Amino acid sequence: MSTDRPTSFLSRRRSAIATAGALSILLLTGGCYFAGGPGYSADRFTYPSHSWAPQTVSLIDTRTDETLWSVDVPVGQQLVVNFIRDRGDNDTMADMMQWRVMDLGRRFGPLDNRMSVPPYDARLLDVRIREPGEMPGAVLPERGPAEPEEIFIPVEEEEFVPMDDDDFDWSPDEVDEVDEDDSDG
Repeated sequence: MSTDRPTSFLSRRRSAIATAGALSILLLTGGCYFAGGPGYSADRFTYPSHSWAPQTVSLIDTRTDETLWSVDVPVGQQLVVNFIRDRGDNDTMADMMQWRVMDLGRRFGPLDNRMSVPPYDARLLDVRIREPGEMPGAVLPERGPAEPEEIFIPVEEEEFVPMDDDDFDWSPDEVDEVDEDDSDG
């Protein structure tokens, strides 16, 4: 005799809700890069760099005032920094920092770079605005001379002939009548 009971509708529904909740938590904690951070205490920060406010971000060990890491974020890019507690190499560098420079406005993506950093109470992210006016460093591909898609044949100039008042078949009175008929008043 089988002891397996058929799964009820409610327990399948609860299972589906729990799975959806777990997936949404994973998605929320793994990405969503917005300027300044995700809007809750995730220890993740996004620094956009614009031509009017190009940014340089440095990580400073506040115990020694040593700059451990620094990046000039290129204009048109953003820097995403994420800290993970207790994942560092040792007690002095107890946390792990992940980061990546990516296209401005990008909301998701892996943070490929990692390094051990001081714990949260011994580090400072120093953000500086560089001199405004930098332009994005886009490198354009080399191109040869443009090939015309159509061949244009010049047109002979024609003499301008002004029109007489007799060429019009309307009177100013008719225009006023039309304006009065079209008014919404």
